[in-house]
Amino acid sequence: MRAIRTLARSLSRSCLVVSLPRSSRASTNQPTNHISKSGMRFISTRGQCPQVSFEEAVLQGYAPDGGLYVPERIPTLTPEQLAHLATLSFCELAVEILSLFIEAHEIPRDDLVALVHKSYASFRSEQVVC
Repeated sequence: MRAIRTLARSLSRSCLVVSLPRSSRASTNQPTNHISKSGMRFISTRGQCPQVSFEEAVLQGYAPDGGLYVPERIPTLTPEQLAHLATLSFCELAVEILSLFIEAHEIPRDDLVALVHKSYASFRSEQVVC
């Protein structure tokens, strides 16, 4: 983690595409009804930089051209997928929605589940409690 922080601090404001090491961990606990996605990339709202991965967007913060990183597209869900999402708890729904934008090799599913649960642990609303 320290290396990632150091890398993030050292990124220049030029439009460099940085190749970051990928996690060797693979999640094996993906349910069969997990909503799949193809490689999501992120673009600058100012359109002056190459597309980047979720990991690169998070590490860079603002895009080098001063824009914000946004998904290149909004995923389309089938009626069946939407019906499935309607049955999920708040945290399960958060994981499914986030997984549409975050590749499993960037944040393995088990880690994403843990991050969501930790993020919402202090919420006391019944609609948010995991």
